[in-house]
Amino acid sequence: MRAVTVLVPTLLLTLAPIVQAGTTGKIAGTLTNPKTGEGVVAATVQLEGTKIGAFTDPNGQFFILNLPPGDYTLGAHALGFRDARLTGVHITADFTTSVRLEMEETKIGRLAHKIEK
Repeated sequence: MRAVTVLVPTLLLTLAPIVQAGTTGKIAGTLTNPKTGEGVVAATVQLEGTKIGAFTDPNGQFFILNLPPGDYTLGAHALGFRDARLTGVHITADFTTSVRLEMEETKIGRLAHKIEK
């Protein structure tokens, strides 16, 4: 009986990390302007059909964490750019999926770019 009372807690403590591992994955991506090669700043990147997403940083990079494994479609939106869409983004548990999207400037974006100079 003593062996059972020692063995059961030991097994539970040993197996607990194994059970928790491998449940989610993540996306690491870059959103760029194909004309200039620069990152698109402050764009919204979202998994279509969900409320899960992120904003791009000053280099156009973004990360979306804790995603259940599966296939997703990413949508990107930014003022002064045409929306971008990437289908078939496959998420695997314990892995980072790298993606790259490009967004073309609209007339508003080109005008804003000229005003900045």
